[in-house]
This record gives sequence, C-alpha cells and structure tokens, in this order.
Amino acid sequence: MYDPPRQESFLRSIAKYQTGVDTEAQSRALDEPDLATALAMATGAPQGGRSAGFESLGRSAASHVVLVAAAALLGLAAGAGAGYSHPPTYTAQQQIIVGRTAGLAENEIPGLAQAVQDLASNYARLISNSEVISDVDSKLHTPSLPGGLTATPVPNSSVIDVIATAPSRAQAISLANAGGAALVSVITQVTNDGQAQLAPIVASYQREDGLAEKATTEANFYQSELNILVTKIGSSTPTPPQQAQEQSLNNKIAKWQTQADLLRLQADAEQSDYNSALPPLETQDEMVQQVGTPLYSSNNRNSYIEVGGLAGVVGGLVIGMAGAGLIDTRRGRASGAARAR
Repeated sequence: MYDPPRQESFLRSIAKYQTGVDTEAQSRALDEPDLATALAMATGAPQGGRSAGFESLGRSAASHVVLVAAAALLGLAAGAGAGYSHPPTYTAQQQIIVGRTAGLAENEIPGLAQAVQDLASNYARLISNSEVISDVDSKLHTPSLPGGLTATPVPNSSVIDVIATAPSRAQAISLANAGGAALVSVITQVTNDGQAQLAPIVASYQREDGLAEKATTEANFYQSELNILVTKIGSSTPTPPQQAQEQSLNNKIAKWQTQADLLRLQADAEQSDYNSALPPLETQDEMVQQVGTPLYSSNNRNSYIEVGGLAGVVGGLVIGMAGAGLIDTRRGRASGAARAR
C-alpha cells in the first residue's frame, strides 16, 4: 500500500547517501507512487530494466569509441598471440591402393571394380586394429603412438587415405608412413589366410584339369589311329581283323573322351568355387600397396590464431564497453555532487 509519509522517510534516508544524483530527481522520487520507480529515481539507477541498461551502455560505448576500439585491438593482439603460441597439430597423408596389379586391370574381371571399392572401405576400418597399432609402435620404436592415426576410403575409388596427426611435421610424416605400411602388412596377412583357404580348391582344379587334358590327348590319339584305319580300308569291305581293330579304337575313343568330359566338368565346378571366393587368388598379387611417399598436408596453427583472435576481440569489446560505462558513471556522480554543492 502506498504510504507517502513512510515512503518519504525511506527515500530521504537513502538519498542522503547518493551524492551523485540530481536533487530534482530525488525530489520527484518523493512524489512517485511506485516504490520501485521512486527508488530508482532516488539512487540514480537506470529506469526501464535491462533494456535501459543496455541503452546506457551503448551510449557510453559510442561516447568512447577510441577506448572501445583500442581495447578490441589489444584483445585481438593478445588472443592472436595466445593462439600462435599454442602448439599446433601437424597432418600428413599416405595413400594405399587396393586391387591393382601389374598384369591385371580391374575391368578385366566383371564386378571387380566394385569389389575392390568395398574392400577398400572394409580395409580402412582395420587402422584401429591392435595389430596395426602394435606394428606402428614397433616401426617407430615408441611405446605408444606419437599422435593420431585414421584411415578413410576415397569415395568411388579403391584408394585409402591414411591420415596421421602429430606435434611436429616430421613425426606426422613418419607416423603416416608407418601407419600405411602397418595397414598393408595386416591386410596382406588377412588375404594370405584367404589364400590358404583357397589353396585346396586350386590344387584340385589343377589336378583335374591336368587329367582332363591327358584324357583328351588319349582320345585324340585313338581318333587319329581310327582315321588312318578308315583311310586304309577305303571303299573296300573291311576284313574281320580290321573290323575288330575299328571297334577297339572306337571303344578307346569313347572311354577317354567320356573320362575327359567328366574331369572337365569337375574342373569347371572347382573353378566356379574358386571364382565365387572374393577376392580371387589372382587379384591377391600385390592386392594392397602404398602409393608414393607420405605427404605433409597442413597444420592448424592458423585455426588457433583465428579462434584466439576472435575471443580476444570479444573480450576486448566487453572490457572496453565496461570501461566506458564506468567512466560515464563516475562522471555522472561527480557532476551530481558538483551540482549538489
């Protein structure tokens, strides 16, 4: 409830300590029915809440542009300096290619191009394998990785990018080289295991294919003997011995040809099993290999400088605007005190 005598006594007890506030404003505060507004008028506090405070701060900043700009520039310099002094991270890259051989192009086997792309994607995931990490540590003679190591398949290709990050350029290049070599080593071991599984199929195919060739040769030999006999008989009537010889040759031809056909059928089945196993043995020759030498990519020092500079500018603006507001507040109080005297 609005009680003028009590409010007047309360406001006067406060106003006597506010030497920097206009006495006319304090007098108007005595007649203000809203206690919050009257208190703000008596103490010189900005009216209108937070927005009024922002407006006052904005006016102070506009009145002291040089101060705010100087603070922002100093903040920029300090932040950029801090960013520059922060140890950067260096990046290097080693490329690995999957499925390329000296005597075999990907387009010579239907579906091989897509198959090696899938293999590249799968092989890239092995970069975090414990065997890869252990191999890298062994190659670098370190108890642990000196940085970060990742692998990414290049889209629509059979290339894997092995990316290393480290505190120095030389370490990044060494780590990328060791990481690529270790990944190739582990992948080779995996594919060699696949070769061992396919080896019995290959051996069986080679055996049956060889026997089929031998049976075909025998059949061709007896067919040649039969042709000679038929030419010898000509248009005359064959004698009983000739008839017996002709029948024997026909039997031998049928025997060896049937055996050759069966062996060829079995060899074709082995070949089908072999071709259905991915990746096929003939594409395992140098299935995964490093391409060139590791290349230094970049470091993130500029990023640190940019972030530090931006943070410095923001901090400088805040400090500059706060300083401008403090100066105006002190000036207002001094002016009010001077008028009061």
